[in-house]
Amino acid sequence: MLVSNFLFGAIATATLGYGRSMPSSPCPPPLVYLFTVYATESPLVIIGNGGHGSRLFIPITGGTVTGPKLQGKVLGLGGDWGSYDTANKTFAPNAQIVVETNDGANILITGHGKSPYINYEFETGSESYWWLNQAIGVGIIQVGEASLTADIFQVLQCKA
Repeated sequence: MLVSNFLFGAIATATLGYGRSMPSSPCPPPLVYLFTVYATESPLVIIGNGGHGSRLFIPITGGTVTGPKLQGKVLGLGGDWGSYDTANKTFAPNAQIVVETNDGANILITGHGKSPYINYEFETGSESYWWLNQAIGVGIIQVGEASLTADIFQVLQCKA
């Protein structure tokens, strides 16, 4: 018992930082604005309720990306396989789009969450945008008539 308590304490200190004094309140991570996606959509396809809410598919047909960290166009290669919870009136996006930057890089953007708040992950083989592979994004979407707008921010490490 003494050995297991010692090992747990050593592992917790080494991996979780429990050896540090605890702050009086946590430091909120700062956000940095990356870009805004303006996407066009085709009419949605209703798949129906298969046990996860009312499943639907929204084809993404194009659009643009503008912002301080990224500029380009949305390729018509993606869509949103989201579900709508009719009881709570919430939409849970499950979207993937491909952005082609103005300098020729391709970036896969994946978004999940509960509308209007979305979590984003990025994937690219481009050296210029490699930093996005480690980035976590958060954003807010606004749905329009046959379009959506997503303001996307990068979550940075807190510097307490």
